[in-house]
Amino acid sequence: MAGRLQSLAGDEAAVRELAAPSFAHLLVGVGHVDPARVDVRIEPGDVDELWARRLAPFAANLRAGRRAPRRRQAVLSPPDPTWPAQAARLIARLVAVVGDPVVRIDHIGSTSVPGLPAKDLVDIQVVVADLDMGRRVARRAPEAGFVHVAGEWFGEDRNGDEHPEEVLVDADPGRPVNVNVRPLTGPVWREALRFRDWLRTHPDECDAYAAMKQALAGTTTDVDAYSTGKMPWIRAALRRAER
Repeated sequence: MAGRLQSLAGDEAAVRELAAPSFAHLLVGVGHVDPARVDVRIEPGDVDELWARRLAPFAANLRAGRRAPRRRQAVLSPPDPTWPAQAARLIARLVAVVGDPVVRIDHIGSTSVPGLPAKDLVDIQVVVADLDMGRRVARRAPEAGFVHVAGEWFGEDRNGDEHPEEVLVDADPGRPVNVNVRPLTGPVWREALRFRDWLRTHPDECDAYAAMKQALAGTTTDVDAYSTGKMPWIRAALRRAER
């Protein structure tokens, strides 16, 4: 496959960039392959399109430190049973690069809750000892196929207080991803796990959250406003979970 793509694109550096790590940035299945086991499945004649639509832009984005374009409207997708497997491959890329300094890495957000409609965007949380370690992880993001988003970023706890973090996003135009790198000393990472597990174990809460999200997506045109609009419900759910 790599040789074929190399001859098609005439861009040997881009092919080497994607192929260099000891892990796969992108797993491609040809023909009848279980979609949960690969990042993208194609037919034998679709290689040219795959290169033009996904692989070449992926490599170009990594070289430029540029995030992939992303939809700006909140559109919810039906639950996808392959989301956890996709998240596991993304986590494997991070583990291969950052290794032991990381305390833990988890799949969080709506795509981590079975049966819950969600934006087709996988949320990953990386917990590190402190923000200095978070910045070290962020500097190595391109090695794992991600882009560090410069600037000051904050995660909100259940009281609405902000806590600094680092954010990585997708260079791959075919798989939107948010990676929140959070210090162990802050409360946000624990609350993200608590909220996920609360929804996983309380079907009534999961159904209520899904209904709220559907209603909000139907009345909100901007994805940032959608994310902000969910927070009051999430804070209240966290208080219920703690009790």
